[in-house]
Amino acid sequence: MYEKQRKEKDSYAKDTEELHLVETDMHTVPMSVGFAYLFNPYTILNCVGQTTTVWSNFLLAAFFYGLSRRQRLLSFLALALETQINLYPFVLLAPGALHIANQELRENGGSAGSRFRSIASSSVLFVALFLGVNYFGSFLMGGDWSFLDATYGFIINCRSLQPNIGLFWYFFTEMFDHFRTLFLYSFQINATLLYLFPLTFKLHKEPIMLATMLIAYKQRVCLGNRSTFIHILSFPVMKNNFIVGATMLVTSVLAPTVWHLWIYNNSANANFYFGVTLIFCTAQIFLITDLFFGYIKREFCLKHGIRVLVDGKEARITLEY
Repeated sequence: MYEKQRKEKDSYAKDTEELHLVETDMHTVPMSVGFAYLFNPYTILNCVGQTTTVWSNFLLAAFFYGLSRRQRLLSFLALALETQINLYPFVLLAPGALHIANQELRENGGSAGSRFRSIASSSVLFVALFLGVNYFGSFLMGGDWSFLDATYGFIINCRSLQPNIGLFWYFFTEMFDHFRTLFLYSFQINATLLYLFPLTFKLHKEPIMLATMLIAYKQRVCLGNRSTFIHILSFPVMKNNFIVGATMLVTSVLAPTVWHLWIYNNSANANFYFGVTLIFCTAQIFLITDLFFGYIKREFCLKHGIRVLVDGKEARITLEY
């Protein structure tokens, strides 16, 4: 982004200096994000609980690290390992291929369309090759292919209805059996492909942010998954930090409280806990849309200026939900 700014700075509006990146940002921003992730309560709880989500977060971090360091094999190996145990991260193939294609276009030039098709096909080939090796190794260790049903089949068919901070469990607990298949397909499409294409078209020049948003839209979640993107609350461009942060704090305290009242004291019911998880997910939606709006507003203001006049009066740019 700093290099892009250096090349396009002459085309920026004159009153946008406060939006410009400076050289020190390349050191302070990574440090701030690193501390925000490491000392995130969800990250700490994830480690205290000794969950396998620690490994998922590690593989996602390795994926991003490989992209940022142009180590394609490391990046897609990490993605393949994560996809083997969790279906949803396969959508990260799109931002991964876009990021590599954008880097090669800046260095070598050429047609954007043909370059992306070439990178996308090779990326899919890399991930498929790594997955094939992983599957075969799992087959040799397990003696059969039942591990596929225990991972992908378990996720796709939503067999576990244990309450969690996601939204799947409540809907499918209350669902009539003859509607289950329809809503199962709808929920899975919503969790995978629904946001992939429009966000990819809009953010094809910012694939890292595209990947961050796709991770956030994962719906079958636990607390450890939230730690991979909640650190964006530390970004100064965010406008609803206090509201989102306070909402997540309150719901994080209320969730175990109403859980105890429901499961152990029998003085509450599933609606109490689901209400908390619904508010928690709503706060995440505000967090992601705030990030998206911050990106769009910054791009607009860089080109047209921070002070926008409509009919001679200063206007305010807002996001309509």
